[in-house]
Amino acid sequence: MGKIRLTNHSTIPQVKFLHNNTPFFSHGFKSYLFSNGQLVKQNSYEFNNAAAAKQLYGSTIVQEITLQPLETKILYLRNDPLYAHIFNFEVHDKKSSVQSLVNKNLFPNILISILLSLGLYNLSLYFFGEGKELFYYSLYLINAAIGLMFMYGTVYHNFNIYNDATHYFNLTAILVPFFLSLFIKATLNTQQIDKKIDTMLNAVIVMCVLDVAVALVVGINIAMYIASIIFLVSFAVVFYLCVQFYKGQHPLIKVFISAYSIYIYGMSTTILCVFGLIEFNYFNYYVSGMGLVIEAMLFSNLLRYRTILLEEEVLVQRDSGTHLNYLANHDQLTGLPNRRLFFEIAQVLLKKSKRDHRKFAILFLNVDGFNQINDKYGSQASDEILKQLAVRIEKKLRASDLIARVGGDEFVILLPDISDQQSVETIASTLTTMFQAPFILERVKVAVQASIGISFFPEHDNNINALLDMADNAMYQVKQEGKNNWAVYR
Repeated sequence: MGKIRLTNHSTIPQVKFLHNNTPFFSHGFKSYLFSNGQLVKQNSYEFNNAAAAKQLYGSTIVQEITLQPLETKILYLRNDPLYAHIFNFEVHDKKSSVQSLVNKNLFPNILISILLSLGLYNLSLYFFGEGKELFYYSLYLINAAIGLMFMYGTVYHNFNIYNDATHYFNLTAILVPFFLSLFIKATLNTQQIDKKIDTMLNAVIVMCVLDVAVALVVGINIAMYIASIIFLVSFAVVFYLCVQFYKGQHPLIKVFISAYSIYIYGMSTTILCVFGLIEFNYFNYYVSGMGLVIEAMLFSNLLRYRTILLEEEVLVQRDSGTHLNYLANHDQLTGLPNRRLFFEIAQVLLKKSKRDHRKFAILFLNVDGFNQINDKYGSQASDEILKQLAVRIEKKLRASDLIARVGGDEFVILLPDISDQQSVETIASTLTTMFQAPFILERVKVAVQASIGISFFPEHDNNINALLDMADNAMYQVKQEGKNNWAVYR
């Protein structure tokens, strides 16, 4: 039984208003007011039914006590607690009593509103196609907000709900490790990274489900004692996870550790406070709510950072894919399109030329005596010649022209939208003349020549393979006739 002593040290009568701010932590509550050893007033409050609304001011019991000059009255309290004797009394005059009732729950309701807003926002993001981690995170926040609504008396003070069913709001305490474990699994990808930790988190989830069943079938009181054990198990699992992921340098673990540490500090402080192990004051009582809000903000930052990491990974994969695609379609030595890409582009140009009734030409260029150059100067020098040759040819062509390296010393050129055969022959002459300038290799001048064969669409054929073979045959004809020249397929 508790006791409160009230004394009027003045010479005039005083009226005091005694506020019990946490009666919702009890099944029932009785008070006995004594003056000079005599019982002057007795009150009984029951919170198991809706009739409690008539005895409370929101979530507060207000007892009006009149004190005569120099009088002392003693109030004895008998409490039927849910789990522990939790008292938070304040003494007011009439004005401060009214003001206290008006302002009560303002701060905790702000905390609850923030959590609900974040929860509903993330839930909407999930329904608009974001990942399941946002779904679990939103449920975690909404569950935490509902739990604070009970812990801080919002369900009574603002919603006027009074009956035994309100005690089932304690289910939110059981569900905290449940939603947190689901959130961790989805956010930190434990199934892929660490099977052992993932199994441990699954065990916590199963325990929470079983404890909810106990609460619904056996009773909420025994379920709350089991919940305290699950909380400790959950803490041990998360602590182990933090150690392992920190060792593994997981990119999200530092933010997660910061958020979870703040949550543990806030919740532990409030629990110690309400169970009387540390001083019951404003900060200690509300620090759990403040911790949850800070944790929620840090988790939001964690999810944003996770999204950035995933976007960067996608970009890396895309760039890697682009690079692989480039390597698959280009000659690594010269950077020119290879045979595969040449045929893809040539087929497109063929269709366009047929549709627009336009002509094009294919030139097949082969370096004369390339094997001898390779034997004399080495493969490195030969590669340098091929790279310089590719640059020289590109400089002589239009931007719309296509050049590809289709073999060791073989290049194919496709000239679209030609006006007549003579313009192509002019280009072929320019290319052969180009070889008059020697190639410079580390102060060594190397003379290089080339033979070119030419075929035309649609005069010779309307098939790219056939046109390429015809240009190839024309090129070999030039080689047989002395090399270093060009010829049109006949």
